[in-house]
Amino acid sequence: MLFSPHTQRSFVRALAPLVLLTSLALPRLAPAQSFPTADYRKALWMATRFYGGQRSGAGPNWLIMDHKSGKDFTGDADGDYSLAGGWHDCGDHVKYGQTQFYSGYLLLKAYSEFPAGFDDYYDANYSGYHNSGDFTWEGGHGGPNGIPDLLDEVKYATDYFIRCARSETEFYNQVGEGNLDHKNWVTSVQMATLPVQEGGQIRKAFKNPNDASMPSFCGAALSVMARVYRKFDPAYAAACLQHARFAYAYAKAHPGTEGTKDGGFYPANAKWQDDFAILTTELYRTTGEGAFLEDAKRMAANVTDHNYSLCYNNNDDLAAYNLAVYGQADKADLLQKIVGRYKGSVTAAGVGSIGDNWGRLRFPMNQSFAAALAGKLKGAAGVDPFAYKNLDYVLGANSAGQSFLVGFGTKSPQKPHHRNIYLSDDNTANKNALVIPERNRQAGILMGGTLNPGEYKDDVESYAFTEGCIDYNAGLVASLGYVLAMTAPVDTAKFKGPGSIGIRLPRRAGEGRRGGAMRLRSRDGWGGNAQGAGSVDGLGRWLGAISAERQPKSTGFLFDFASERSSGISPTGKSNPE
Repeated sequence: MLFSPHTQRSFVRALAPLVLLTSLALPRLAPAQSFPTADYRKALWMATRFYGGQRSGAGPNWLIMDHKSGKDFTGDADGDYSLAGGWHDCGDHVKYGQTQFYSGYLLLKAYSEFPAGFDDYYDANYSGYHNSGDFTWEGGHGGPNGIPDLLDEVKYATDYFIRCARSETEFYNQVGEGNLDHKNWVTSVQMATLPVQEGGQIRKAFKNPNDASMPSFCGAALSVMARVYRKFDPAYAAACLQHARFAYAYAKAHPGTEGTKDGGFYPANAKWQDDFAILTTELYRTTGEGAFLEDAKRMAANVTDHNYSLCYNNNDDLAAYNLAVYGQADKADLLQKIVGRYKGSVTAAGVGSIGDNWGRLRFPMNQSFAAALAGKLKGAAGVDPFAYKNLDYVLGANSAGQSFLVGFGTKSPQKPHHRNIYLSDDNTANKNALVIPERNRQAGILMGGTLNPGEYKDDVESYAFTEGCIDYNAGLVASLGYVLAMTAPVDTAKFKGPGSIGIRLPRRAGEGRRGGAMRLRSRDGWGGNAQGAGSVDGLGRWLGAISAERQPKSTGFLFDFASERSSGISPTGKSNPE
């Protein structure tokens, strides 16, 4: 989050009519994208891994994992109850519930609706990048783990969300204070060691707000996670669902909305009913319990056109979609109306113009995702050109050739307002003298930016232009995932988790059923055990069950095999996570 004199990022919505009057030029919508598919994949990889650079606590946070201890704010707690983890909000280190829970939900909603848009390039600990010293897309050292990267990133947040929804009567909504955090320009690793009055730990924890919106988004995110993560870890999915129920009970008992109490950094949501409808529809989808759907229907009359843009505190678009999926035809019409309004208010370049100038580019990204949901309701076969216009502008297809995604394109931002990216603890007054280290150049931070690329100021101190936040990237990730799901879908059947390995064995003539023990040896020397029973088909593929353990940093196995009919070492084989 930014300095308090500029915290009006959502209050200036009253200026929206002026924006509309100056931006009614209709676009010439192109049927195709401005970038090759490979570029969208790279952009999505960057924008997704951005969240790994926002990790608070033990991490690992890939931006800072080689800097000093590589950890920060592990002492976040309420007494002896740990509140470590979650995401830093923006270029600072506070954890605000207003954006934290909304962002987690929006990312998971994108995965839930467009799962084929999200691939697996790295593991949750970034071990491939770390071991190689190469953190670039081009290096290809990620080391996939059988789980889509987006779920790895969001799971780090939902681990924290579980702690926030502690019980039906206890809910934590913020850790840290903006005014204290903003006193020093140092990494989070260093800041955690400072005195409390300088932003250090143990930071103040805020709990039990008179608010239903934050617990609704927390619970909605946990509910979706319970659904989509079940195949990877049923026990974790069950824990997510239990704490989603806690969040539901808390939200139901606290109708209302509340902003931040440490300086007005984020105002309250416009209303709570749409957020509660989102929570209850997601709980219904996950559990099938009709009472949740009835709760959602009771909120339907309050889901209306907000006359603004989808963002962290205006969420009717998402509620309308969820209600429409469960038979509320008028909400399908409502979503189409809202999206039609977005498409009718664009710049001459065709970019959505509704929104204010604080975090400017988050709005067209969010509007693109709303259009994606509207298209799914209609059964649209292709990508909405409106989404391409917005995405391509952000990635550099604009009159200045300016990319607004750090590390993407030939002309990308070099001076983001972000403390950790520079790995500097000098607390320098001349922040524009800082240079992004090579390892962090592809940070994937969406800048607040501008709709006039010629006026963009690549200046650390011009934070309205150059800061990024977790809610900014959420709409970008969601929109990119939608585009790739529609144009270059991933085979989601390959995602089986880090404990699942595919093994290919040579088949000796005359051999059929096999069973027995396998001894696994990873490429980095770790010895483990596996048991398997099954058969080998004519292509040398193992058909059967194998249970195995391996250390997180292993990226493959060398194995020996002993069959029922013969023993000895088979030719060396390789297994990769699927």
